[in-house]
Amino acid sequence: RNQYTKQALFANPSDTILLGFTHKTIALATELRYWKGLLLGYERLALVYQYSFSNPYRALEYYHKALDLIKKDKDLEALGWSIYGGIGTLYYEQEEYGKALEQFRKVLRNDKNLELTATANIANIFGSLNQLDSAIYYYNKALDLEQVTNNPTYRANLYSNLSLIYSEAGQTDSALVSAEKSVGLIEQYG
Repeated sequence: RNQYTKQALFANPSDTILLGFTHKTIALATELRYWKGLLLGYERLALVYQYSFSNPYRALEYYHKALDLIKKDKDLEALGWSIYGGIGTLYYEQEEYGKALEQFRKVLRNDKNLELTATANIANIFGSLNQLDSAIYYYNKALDLEQVTNNPTYRANLYSNLSLIYSEAGQTDSALVSAEKSVGLIEQYG
């Protein structure tokens, strides 16, 4: 149920059924005392509020409910880093860059599986803050990660973003090289 909610949300964020479906999932997980399902249900509900209803306050409320479960059951701790990443994304979307950076750094320190996403988001934050040297550093760091090797779409996106930052920094040659790499990946992999 939780996986369906996440897939359906990103396929069609205006799907009005998702809110009720997610509440029912949470009720079912609570009844079954299935804490992992409850934690994921809270995370999915946060995503529904964040993306379907553009309500960051309700989203943050449900992210924190998920984190509260981790405090009660340490076996759930490994699932928490994606929730911190969700909170970081929420803060980034609200242009609260300091808070977003704090969340993504926390993820980066604690979950190697989310290293690429956290590193790229840190680069995005520094770009938004016009701290171009830091943005360039983190985009290049993301491009060096093994996780991006087998993901040409993500790599193309990173090169595209890096190109924009180089351009803003007045580094035209580097901007062109990055743009060419991005376009080359898109042409090669579609």
